[in-house]
Amino acid sequence: MRVECSGMLCAIAILASSGCGWAAPAKKADAKAGMSVAAVAAPASRSSKSKIFAALSPNPFPRVPADVSNRWADDPDAALLGQRLFFDARFSGPLLAGEHDGAFLSSGLGMQGTPGKVACSSCHHPSAGFVDTRSTKQQVSLGAAWTHRRSPSLLDVGYLSELMWDGRRDAGYNQVFGAIEASAEMNSSRLFVAQQMGRLYKADYERVFKESFPDLSDYAPVAAEDAGCKEEQASPTMGCPTFYDDCVDRVVVNFGKAMNAYLRKFTCGAGRFDAWVNGDANALTVEERHRC
Repeated sequence: MRVECSGMLCAIAILASSGCGWAAPAKKADAKAGMSVAAVAAPASRSSKSKIFAALSPNPFPRVPADVSNRWADDPDAALLGQRLFFDARFSGPLLAGEHDGAFLSSGLGMQGTPGKVACSSCHHPSAGFVDTRSTKQQVSLGAAWTHRRSPSLLDVGYLSELMWDGRRDAGYNQVFGAIEASAEMNSSRLFVAQQMGRLYKADYERVFKESFPDLSDYAPVAAEDAGCKEEQASPTMGCPTFYDDCVDRVVVNFGKAMNAYLRKFTCGAGRFDAWVNGDANALTVEERHRC
């Protein structure tokens, strides 16, 4: 899978260049050299910009780096399983926000208290660059409830060594733990997710990970209505997790590793800016070239 987002690197680079662009100071005589300060500074500025542009657009364009934390990071079968999990809302608990009923948002997910409505794709919309644009100002996301920040884009996420806005996750596979348990996101629990994997994807799990699905019969089945919190919490990241052990954790870790294998496919590749840096003078518009 290749996500079409050509031009994104161009836009980022143009913004970067405008933020650190060189502005000529007022001309002032240089007694020693007899040259203006502006004339001396300009060549260095152009050289500096060239170095910045080259750093933003390496040639050849780098591949997504290996993920040493995930044996299945580049396994195509794991990625296919991850794709199914990304769009599957059956791992989520009940909706907590009343705005889901459609009175406020045309894209609400259902009535308050209804489980099984939030998937990863609910807050990472493929048609919107894998972010959430449903709120009025497009700055917060609506999972089971309102979050305090908009979901970050997943484009080129495979290149990142730190995840989330605050960098609190250091591996692609473990990011799912927060999303699963946060009351404002999936409002679920590890135990419920593990049980759902056994109900819905047991054969796929065993085929991809080459191991038997663990015996979870010691746990009473968790109903979807009881998977998470019953009401909104003081913080959107807080949850109401149920008891779990290492077997449950192992299933959820592998859930995350399949998801990570899929998300690593979200690569933009080289865009128009990259082509311009590497010699295609017509890859950018006249205005864009002027800004660079």
